[in-house]
Amino acid sequence: MNLKWDSQLEEFTQYGGSSLERRKEILSAMRDQFSQGKNCKACQGFCCTSFYNSMQVTILEAFDLFFYLIKENRMTQDLVENLKSNVKKYRLDYFLNTGRNSSFRRSYTCPFFVSGSKGCTIDPEFKPYGCLAFNPLKENVNSEGHCTSNIALLERRENLEDDKLNLKLQALLKLNWEKESIPVALLNLIELFEYKT
Repeated sequence: MNLKWDSQLEEFTQYGGSSLERRKEILSAMRDQFSQGKNCKACQGFCCTSFYNSMQVTILEAFDLFFYLIKENRMTQDLVENLKSNVKKYRLDYFLNTGRNSSFRRSYTCPFFVSGSKGCTIDPEFKPYGCLAFNPLKENVNSEGHCTSNIALLERRENLEDDKLNLKLQALLKLNWEKESIPVALLNLIELFEYKT
């Protein structure tokens, strides 16, 4: 099913409108931690590289990122080519079923990661929840292995409304995934809406 972007813009922008609200609790906890000196400023971003990153996003998180990239004029042909290259390099379009309704999550370097002090190029209110909740355990972290995902915070952030929206979007758009890697999820939306860069 392909939808023309122009004719569907009004209907789907409602899903991108409350991204900050959905991330408010995680962002607040992150700011508290950063104010204590537990931040990523001195780190090279190992968690964003193929050594450690296997981040997957829900449909709603993918929409937030999709709309953000359009709003910021970052949805370019170069980005699309980078996403495709990322999928190919890390074989993100191949599924390895591990049984019991689960699959192997492939590691990949995030296409929005820039080495050095810049790190992630996505504004916090549009980042995946899992990225926001993965933070240092101590001050002045500058090497891998000193960070963790705050699962309790992620569980507190979960809510039935988001689950309903994800299921509604999945059915409405006939998507065959609930969670997907960032590059694959974005490419799915670009193709679905026939978005022209």
